[in-house]
Amino acid sequence: MTTWILVAQRDGAHVYGWTDPKDPLHPLHDLDHRDGKLHESTPAKGATHQASSHRAHAHVASGSDETRFVKELADFLDHARAARTFDRLFIVCDSQFLGELHAHMPAPTKTTIAGEVKKNLGHLAVKELREHLQNDGLFFGTRADA
Repeated sequence: MTTWILVAQRDGAHVYGWTDPKDPLHPLHDLDHRDGKLHESTPAKGATHQASSHRAHAHVASGSDETRFVKELADFLDHARAARTFDRLFIVCDSQFLGELHAHMPAPTKTTIAGEVKKNLGHLAVKELREHLQNDGLFFGTRADA
């Protein structure tokens, strides 16, 4: 079973994957939000992910730009689900962003959501993110309601 973890915030999102809870998180997609549009890049294999808060070029979006980004992010997830790229999805973002994402996410994609964390953790590097989520017992088989 392939699991994706989406870590999103206003200036971008990161998608991590793993197939076994014992495995490390693997950066799969960096989804940058600049100029009001979603820009995808794939992290280099073995590269250390640097949190988006460290990006000097981050675009401060207007309300309509943010809405467009959320819609494009929901569309990206729906296409990945339809292509069977992942089986389960965990979402990590603040509660306002999560509400907007839910509003634009198609029902079939919503059914893949296995858990949500209403926190902005986009500033964490991969190792710190995994440790934080593991300590909370949310994703790695240590909490029954995950």
